[in-house]
Amino acid sequence: MVRSSVVTSLPRARSRLGLVAFVAFVATAGAPRLAAADEPAPSPSSAEGDAAAKTREEARLHFAAGVNLLQDPDKPRYEEAYTEFKRAFELARSPTILGNIALCAMKLERDAEAIEAYTRYLAEVKDLDPAERAQAERDLVTLKAGLARITVESRPDGALVQDTRIPARGEAITNLYGPLQGPTELALRRGHHVLKARFPDGVESTWEADIDGGEHHAFERPVDRAPPVRVTRETPEQVPATRPVPRSVYVGGIATGVLATGTIVTGILAVGTRSEFDGANDGTQPDRASDLRSTGQTLNVVSDVLLGATVVAAAVTTYLYLTRPSVPGSARTASSLPYALGRTTF
Repeated sequence: MVRSSVVTSLPRARSRLGLVAFVAFVATAGAPRLAAADEPAPSPSSAEGDAAAKTREEARLHFAAGVNLLQDPDKPRYEEAYTEFKRAFELARSPTILGNIALCAMKLERDAEAIEAYTRYLAEVKDLDPAERAQAERDLVTLKAGLARITVESRPDGALVQDTRIPARGEAITNLYGPLQGPTELALRRGHHVLKARFPDGVESTWEADIDGGEHHAFERPVDRAPPVRVTRETPEQVPATRPVPRSVYVGGIATGVLATGTIVTGILAVGTRSEFDGANDGTQPDRASDLRSTGQTLNVVSDVLLGATVVAAAVTTYLYLTRPSVPGSARTASSLPYALGRTTF
């Protein structure tokens, strides 16, 4: 398993007895050990000697940089110091550097690596200061007591796992593992963890748990779901309000017309009767003249009544027309329009 780690933030290291002495010891005693580390018994050639000297000098530079990072005035920079000490150890293979690697790995909560480094450090450095040996042994016991081994896997393989431990005090510690290939054992510090698996296509799966050791979890890639179909609904198309002519207006109009027609007819008859009355009222036809007079008077009365009724009917019809109510227009929405939901056939 390829393992890389990312630490987003670390709490300020708690001062402890022997830390300064430890750094000073490694800084002073480390250089002579580096100079003598792994030198072959025979005298090397000039070229080989120059190459070995350059390697030792490069190792000293990385080691010194790591010590300086541990002694940063703001706070120890364990992530960067860890990288420098690892590089120094790769070049010099001096066991005295393992104590520094173990300290940084412990602060970064890479506890399995810290346990391995401390174990080798105590076994391989024979002339270790008693106080420092006691401190390293205490750290080793603490690390072993708090170590929790779990097994994770991703389905499918290839996910990177970001582990974040959330302590009761201080800031969260984050490390990165993977890509996972089959069941993979992780050595974590006991506590509350949030593990997030990121698959190669960017999809993520999260597992949050209180880790105590022995847990097994498989990160399943979330199943792709088709996006929901969005049905576009347009704003209802408002039809302007209308004022339809009520039936009463039509009835009134017809009645007005009938009455007006009756008025005209009776008026014409009255005029004709008046003319006949004038012709018969010469004294020769008194009875006929009397009948025509009576008929004419009747026609005049009927004509006047019909005229009045016509005026009243016309007035009522006009009122009903002018005061007719408005009717709101019906709204047409997208659901009633063609192709609102797209074609359903080809």
